[in-house]
Amino acid sequence: MLHLYNQNGDAAREATITNLVTDLLPVPHAPGVKRMWSVFTYLEGELLANVPEHTEAAARALASLSGITFTSPGLINADGSLSPFPFAPKGFIETALEGVIVQKWIGAEATESMSQILRREAGRYASCGVTPDWFTVILIPPTS
Repeated sequence: MLHLYNQNGDAAREATITNLVTDLLPVPHAPGVKRMWSVFTYLEGELLANVPEHTEAAARALASLSGITFTSPGLINADGSLSPFPFAPKGFIETALEGVIVQKWIGAEATESMSQILRREAGRYASCGVTPDWFTVILIPPTS
């Protein structure tokens, strides 16, 4: 399968991430990787929706990813190093709540409620030396 990338050229980064999980999950091999494209082998299999009896096994396999540990949070680079998330000076959640897509997805009331919680709890997070991102679930809006 041919993967084409945007101007950021994330092909090497994707191959590195794939290599991190290769002992935990069935993942395609990347025999060809360049800056703007990569070629991955095809994995035979069925869609989980077609074999719901495999859901528990799939969940266990995905849960095995929690065994991968890192020295700090961040983005995985092509060389395997980590770069800080690009949300400074705000955290991820604050940045996401300012985005039109997230606001449309969760609604104005939820956006304001979450913003109020972040403001109210800012002192508590600061006293612990962490950002609220450590205690929250990443907001990923639906693509459709």
